[in-house]
Amino acid sequence: VYRDNHEKYVLYRIIEENRTTIMKLTPAHLKLLLDVDIVNSQITRFIVGGESLKQTVAEQIYIKFGGKIHIYNEYGPTEATVGCIIYAFDESRSFGASVPIGRPVDNAQVYLLDEMMKPVIPGEKGELYIAGDSVAKGYLNNELLTAERFVPNLFGEGKMYKTGDIARFIDEDILEYICRSDDQIKVNGYRIEIGEIEDCIKKIAGIDEVVVKYTEQPNGNSVLCAFYSGAESIDKKRIRNNIKNYLPNYMIPVYFTYVGKFKLTSNGKIDRHALPETDMNCSNFTQNVDRRKENILTNIIKSILNLAEVSMNDNFYSIGGDSIKAIQMTSRLNEAGYKIKVKDILSADCLYEITELMENDEEDIYSIKHCSGQIKNTPMYSWFVDNKFDNPDYYVQVVYFELDKNVTAEIL
Repeated sequence: VYRDNHEKYVLYRIIEENRTTIMKLTPAHLKLLLDVDIVNSQITRFIVGGESLKQTVAEQIYIKFGGKIHIYNEYGPTEATVGCIIYAFDESRSFGASVPIGRPVDNAQVYLLDEMMKPVIPGEKGELYIAGDSVAKGYLNNELLTAERFVPNLFGEGKMYKTGDIARFIDEDILEYICRSDDQIKVNGYRIEIGEIEDCIKKIAGIDEVVVKYTEQPNGNSVLCAFYSGAESIDKKRIRNNIKNYLPNYMIPVYFTYVGKFKLTSNGKIDRHALPETDMNCSNFTQNVDRRKENILTNIIKSILNLAEVSMNDNFYSIGGDSIKAIQMTSRLNEAGYKIKVKDILSADCLYEITELMENDEEDIYSIKHCSGQIKNTPMYSWFVDNKFDNPDYYVQVVYFELDKNVTAEIL
């Protein structure tokens, strides 16, 4: 047993003393070994768990050990005696940004169910339930939580544990972990999964780890913010443009913040509560902007979003914009002699980029202002008013048919 003596990190002591052949650790700890001298290491296998294992990290470790290493990605909550699903990393196969969690062990059964507790088809996302010998009886002195999380096994005997994790079968019976069900949030009416955004950003070369949060801004608006580690030279605009090819606009983070190194919790996971301040700085475009376009755009936005002031460096989402308000903007800009697509407004980094995409359209100006005045009653409306119904708010039209055949209720 290695204890922390505060002189040298325990992981480095294990490698240095070289008395271990099997090591169980988190992906964050595994990545630390990329900077360690492992010449003549006796380690033959790693059992990795606790959080998502990135495909590139597994590949780099495999190469560093000259291919003479076995890497097992393990999954399992404490309520199911920890390790109950496992995948042996295969360097010749890749399923995406993360290594799959694999198949259940012999004495465990897993089920992916929808909200109606029905099994989902292969490839579809579902909540992961675990049954079998390893499942605990419940929580000590907490009957309510036990009843909520340990539910009757619909497919066999005993109980099954409701993990709260979202997963899917990606290849025959190989499971891929996606995210926590409580990582699902609603953005502008759309239900999205934070983990899906994180995995998409992780696929970009040079990026190591990613955390996405739905954060409330000082102005009260909540937006998606991405924090990433890796090569500092990666341009934020490049990240945004890359993920636009795979994600809809409402899933694109508004702000991207570079993190030199993520802080870890005591058990080696990324500490999502110790993230730095969101980097909301943008390039100052005010020297190059078309002043006429700026005045028209800012006046329209202030009117639609009910704001006193806006800046060309503001992001449309961060100041309260959404798809409905973007539609209103296109109409108002048309009135002012400019045309622009809704998707261009939603995908722009800042208001300056919107002015760059505004095209002159003087010949196609039309008005959508409110009209007022008098019009003649239509025949139907005149008939309705002339009847003077007792309760006109509940008027309905009824049609009576007389059938010339004997129609029974069974036939109908």
